[in-house]
Amino acid sequence: MLFNSNSPEFRLSWTLIAGTALFSAAFFVFLIGYVWRAHRRPVVTGREDMEGATARVTEWADGEGAVWVHGERWQARGPRTLAVGDSVRITALEGLTLIVTETTPGRDPQKG
Repeated sequence: MLFNSNSPEFRLSWTLIAGTALFSAAFFVFLIGYVWRAHRRPVVTGREDMEGATARVTEWADGEGAVWVHGERWQARGPRTLAVGDSVRITALEGLTLIVTETTPGRDPQKG
């Protein structure tokens, strides 16, 4: 406090001090645990995550077009026989173009 007084009205309750200390300790234990779990989680982005993933064809003509994967539209190359709505598997990544092959017909990759 800003001044020294023996009056009980100006003192802090030990219950308030203990409660605040326990709440702060519990909060930091939770926060450190959350950060530790997030730090140990493997990174799931980039080239490694794309290869082997499934996508849905949104545009296709003459072996080239666009596919929808991970909520993004990507340029793709693959078999000429693909059509809009087909399910494809990503086999490689060349720059910003995905190389795809056809998967089992009728399976929607967005629904699993």
